[in-house]
Amino acid sequence: DDDDDDDNNSGSSAAPAVDWTDVSNSVQDKVAEMMKNPAIASVNMNFVCSGEVKVPQNVLNTIKGTKLTVAFHSGNGVALSISGQDLKNKDLSKIQNIDLTVDQTSNTIPANVVSAKSGTVNRQLGIRDTGSFGVNVNIHVNVGKDNSGKSANLYRYNTEKGRLEYCGSFTVTSTGQSMFALKRGGNYLVTVTDRRPSESIWYTEGGYTVKSGDTLSRIAKRNHMTLAQLLRRNVQITNQNVIRVGQKLNLD
Repeated sequence: DDDDDDDNNSGSSAAPAVDWTDVSNSVQDKVAEMMKNPAIASVNMNFVCSGEVKVPQNVLNTIKGTKLTVAFHSGNGVALSISGQDLKNKDLSKIQNIDLTVDQTSNTIPANVVSAKSGTVNRQLGIRDTGSFGVNVNIHVNVGKDNSGKSANLYRYNTEKGRLEYCGSFTVTSTGQSMFALKRGGNYLVTVTDRRPSESIWYTEGGYTVKSGDTLSRIAKRNHMTLAQLLRRNVQITNQNVIRVGQKLNLD
């Protein structure tokens, strides 16, 4: 299933297991079609699936450098996606697959830790943690149209310290969508609040801390990437002219 609309991420509650041969063939056909027709600006391919979702290396290599994004919908408004543009300069030779398996019934974060984060939505998601993904992955969570314009917030649970660490916020779209950049799996909490929360405990693995005088353009240049590449790695940034001292950015 291919679609040009990022907001079409509602998924299905009766999702089939992944047929990776079918996925691979479909992706190859779409890339071939895009190469024949340069007028195609970008394409999202949406696959509805359940159970294990391990994206094989051959699919990653096929989309690498293209304007094709593959999204895997696990149902109940949750999807994980990988963009071919974000793979452009990645060495995929040591990556056998990317495990994007989602457990939406996860309730492993202690109730008292969850209740400390107030919101109209408090939703837990477990994403299989096998270490760093090694590539840029985005998670799309539909939190409801009635929350349009509010702030969706993502936290990762630190099991060693027994606390939630703030990953970032995203202004909910008119269709109820929120999107966040992920570095690895783990146990996550999504909340919805009227405005962006003020947090002091950030999830910092492999990131950059904004300092006084920083701009996104300067940060991108220092790290040998374009501003567009930096923004793709930090989808939580909705205004490229507004960053805060102490804010964490993903550079991988």
